[in-house]
Amino acid sequence: MKNILLLSLLLLLLSCKENSNKIPIDLSKHVPEIYFSEFADSISYLTLDMRDSCLISEVDQIYKDSNLIFVKDRRRNGIFIFDENNRYKNRINYYGRGPGEFIRLSTACINPTDKQIGIYDSFSRKILIYSYEGKFIKEVFVNDYVLDFTFTSNKGFIFIYPSYMTSKERSGLWLTDSNGIFVKHLYHLNPEHKASMFFYFSYTPQLDHNQGILYYDRWADRLLQVNQDSSKCIYEFDLREKIPESLKKDPDFRLEEHFLSTCFFNMPNYFLACYASINNRYWVLFNKKDHSIKVASKLINDIDDIKVETFPCFLDENTLAFELQDDENNYDIRLLLLHAKQ
Repeated sequence: MKNILLLSLLLLLLSCKENSNKIPIDLSKHVPEIYFSEFADSISYLTLDMRDSCLISEVDQIYKDSNLIFVKDRRRNGIFIFDENNRYKNRINYYGRGPGEFIRLSTACINPTDKQIGIYDSFSRKILIYSYEGKFIKEVFVNDYVLDFTFTSNKGFIFIYPSYMTSKERSGLWLTDSNGIFVKHLYHLNPEHKASMFFYFSYTPQLDHNQGILYYDRWADRLLQVNQDSSKCIYEFDLREKIPESLKKDPDFRLEEHFLSTCFFNMPNYFLACYASINNRYWVLFNKKDHSIKVASKLINDIDDIKVETFPCFLDENTLAFELQDDENNYDIRLLLLHAKQ
């Protein structure tokens, strides 16, 4: 078993070396702004009609499929479903302890193949699956600690638990069957890394579940594509302000001046990421064609005169969605959609 794990790790490292050299990122060489027009060619707007109901506190996750839009609220207001006319249709908000109910809505994702919505309840440690209409289908109990998950094309799951604090629980990314039973590890974390992190993880689900998800290992500065069969390194970065390897092994170390990725957005021709320490954050725009990098403290909308103050959500590989702040008497959700250059 040990030899198999060493072989899989070796193959992953070789994959990184074959596909790219390390791409240097120096956060000290920054400018004030990165402009939308540098990586996007247009903007559009989307209004989600709440039917005069003040229900959504803040958009946390957003998915689109079959002309339907699904929004996870950042607080306890559930999953909102909008129809093909962007009007509020239904809500999955079944809090409780009975069948089809959950105590803590930790995260959610959709299964476009089977037209299903999955919710992970970290309190009860189970996944609850509903139809696009909000009808309860089944629940799957999860034996391991997880922070997030996604469906696979063979009706299984990829579980994500990027913890560096213990060797007792399963960690990294692994595949299970449709009943949540462990099948195999897809990506192992470095067991020597013990430092506490001030935020959890960073990855981007993809709607094509044959491809799986993109996962950014922030401690290795490595972007991976993970599906139900394997993990493959796409890019490997060399962050100058990263945590020294010696400090990663110190369980009492607390991040201050060093940086980690907090979010990233992978587009066809660009890679946009935000790197943060306790006190500062910087946006990094990587041009995949010429491998140029620009670092700035702010993202600025220079395509029109609408000011953007929120972090984006990943709608699809060509579109980032920013929630706009509206009149407090307007209960609709307005999104600025930023369309990446092709």
